[in-house]
Amino acid sequence: MGAVLVLLLIVVGVQRGAEHDVKLSGGLSASQVKIGKSIQFWVTLENQTEADLKDIKVRLNIDELAFSCDSPLKDGACSSAKDKLLRGETETLKGTLKCTDCGELANINADVYYEVTLADAVKHAHRVVPLGHVVGRSSFREWFSAYKELCLPIVIAVLGGIIAARQSRVENRRAQVSETWNSMLPISHNLAMRYYMPMVKPLLRVQIDVAQYKSLPASELDTSSIEDRSIFFHVMLFWWLFDRVQNRRGAIYFKNRIGEIIVLNAFSKFRDLYKGERPRSFDVARHVNLIHREFNLKLDFTKFEEIVASRSDKTIFCSDGPLRAACEKAWRDFHLWYANEKSRRDGLKLLVVIAKVVTFEANRPYEQWYNTQELLELDSDDRETIQSLARTSGDASDLADYIRCADDRRWT
Repeated sequence: MGAVLVLLLIVVGVQRGAEHDVKLSGGLSASQVKIGKSIQFWVTLENQTEADLKDIKVRLNIDELAFSCDSPLKDGACSSAKDKLLRGETETLKGTLKCTDCGELANINADVYYEVTLADAVKHAHRVVPLGHVVGRSSFREWFSAYKELCLPIVIAVLGGIIAARQSRVENRRAQVSETWNSMLPISHNLAMRYYMPMVKPLLRVQIDVAQYKSLPASELDTSSIEDRSIFFHVMLFWWLFDRVQNRRGAIYFKNRIGEIIVLNAFSKFRDLYKGERPRSFDVARHVNLIHREFNLKLDFTKFEEIVASRSDKTIFCSDGPLRAACEKAWRDFHLWYANEKSRRDGLKLLVVIAKVVTFEANRPYEQWYNTQELLELDSDDRETIQSLARTSGDASDLADYIRCADDRRWT
């Protein structure tokens, strides 16, 4: 029994040794293949056993590559043209691999099948032969691979030039803005301190007086009421300060052009409401101009009250003589405007918008200093009033953008 077992092991060992006495090798004609193109493959068998090899077949199972054989095709594999491969003989099976939809592929392996008979036992062998690595490339990748050493420096140079030009434009723009703003900031500061903020102060006083005494009937406005005189004085003072800016500086200058349009159009509309229809408007303008001749930067409401209180008849502050009649008429003009509910309501809304926009625009140049963005708080009345200032379709679009920027708190 032991002798039989030893004999069996010897036979198996001989069979296994015989299997590996078949030397296999293979390869590919190229490591890259263009999509739609083909490369060659081959598998070589060298029979170093003591027996003949039969039923030799080679198969490649790769979905991305279609293969065909130079030798006969049998059961989906390349088969040997010989019935058997004798001892000591060598045979090479060749074929073609076509790239149908390939990209980065792994190693290509070939499955090799054959039969070998030793000691009256038939051995069916299955061996794997690595053929190599292949990469699928598109036409562009083929072209780029061929010319990359020439193209890359050109592409890098072009991109570098574009980036450098764009960066240069950005830096030049920043430098221009910085230089312009460094020049404009002292001017803006001077305008804000000398003209814009003093103009806002009487408007805020008008809002306070109106809010506290708005329940009084308009017919009660008279020169004997300090509240009434305060509203009249501060409206006239604002008007004088606004004209002073126009006369000395020629216009209103803000960082935002639309802000300038809002203030100028709002004042123009307020002035029209206050003066009323022609021909009365000419007389009102003349009366206001005569009143303004008495104004100066040192005149405030306290001094105005001292002048009024020093007169027994409590008339407006004008001196005795020809201006007295003009002052009395100016008061009647004010009374007519204030007594008209719609004109008064619309005019006061315009003054509120002027105060808010002037304050906002006068403070915008200091955003970098305070490291925060100035806020413009607009209620529904303010938005409606601003939109009513549009004179053209372009103005309407610009004013809508201004309101949207105020709501979003994002300004350019």
